[in-house]
Amino acid sequence: KKTLLGMKKKPSKRSRCSEERRLASALCRYISKTQTTYDPEFDKLIRKMKPEWFVDTADENKKILLELKVRPIRNLSDEEETRLARLLSSYTSRNSRCYDSDFHRLIKTKNPRWFFDNNLINKQKLLELTDRPSCHSKQIEERQLGQALCRYTNTENRYFDTKFNKLIRKNKPEWFIDTVIEKKRKLLQLENKPKYSAVDPEEKTLWIALQQYTTKSTNSYDAEFDKLIRGAKPKWFVDTTLEKKNKLLQLKDRPSQTSKDSKVSVLGRALSNYTNTTANSYDPDFDKLIRKTKPEWFK
Repeated sequence: KKTLLGMKKKPSKRSRCSEERRLASALCRYISKTQTTYDPEFDKLIRKMKPEWFVDTADENKKILLELKVRPIRNLSDEEETRLARLLSSYTSRNSRCYDSDFHRLIKTKNPRWFFDNNLINKQKLLELTDRPSCHSKQIEERQLGQALCRYTNTENRYFDTKFNKLIRKNKPEWFIDTVIEKKRKLLQLENKPKYSAVDPEEKTLWIALQQYTTKSTNSYDAEFDKLIRGAKPKWFVDTTLEKKNKLLQLKDRPSQTSKDSKVSVLGRALSNYTNTTANSYDPDFDKLIRKTKPEWFK
C-alpha cells in the first residue's frame, strides 16, 4: 500500500514487469468492495491522492474509436492499437459488462465493414489452408485462425459449429490425429522431467501435457497413465514444497520471480504462490510465519 501511494503512474495488469502487475492486482484487491481484502480507508485515501487513476476514460476511448478509419487489431508490436482493439470488443460484445448498445449501433453505422461476419471468413480461410494453424504462432493471423479452429471444433465452446466441425474433420483428417498417445510415449521415454521454461517448444508442450494427464482437476486427467508415470519416474513427483519453504525462511533478500538465476526465480514464484490468497498453493500458516520473520519483504 505504501508503494502504491508513492507511485506516479497507475500500475497496469498488462505490464511486462512482474512487480508492476503484482501491484496492479493488489490495487484491485484493496479498492474492490467484493474482495475479502477490501480496505475502505485505503480506498478513500488512494482515490483522494490519485484522482487521475480513477477517471472514467470510456467516453474518450469511444471518441477515439469513432475517429479511426481502420479497425484496430490486437497487434503485439503496438500496445495502443491492442488496447483499442480490446476496448472495441468490450463496448460492442453483448456478453461484455462494458457493452454499450448506443455506441455499438453508432460505430456499426459509421464503419459497417468492421462488423462483417468474421466467423464465416475464418471458416472459409481454414478450409483453404494446407497446414493446421497454431494457437501459439508468432504470426498474428495464424494464431487467430488457430484459436478460431479450436472454438469451432470444441463441443464445450459457445462458438461450436456442428456442420463446420464435421466438414473440417472430413477435409483435414490429419489435423485431428490423436497426439495424446504419442505424447505419453515420449514422456515415458524421457530421462529428465520437461520444464515449462524450456527454450524448446516441444519440451514445453510435453510439460503442459504432463500436468494435464497427472492432475486430477483437469479434463485430460488419466488415472492409469498417472499411476504408470509416477511408478516409472518417482523423482519427477517428489514434493519439494517443504524444501522450498525452508529455503525461503533462510534467505536474506526476497527472491525475484524475474531473476535470470533459475533457482532464484523458482523460489520467487513459490513465495508468491504460498502467500497469495488467490493462489491454489496458498498456505495461511506459512504466510503468517514468513511475514512475521521477513516483514521487510512485504512493505
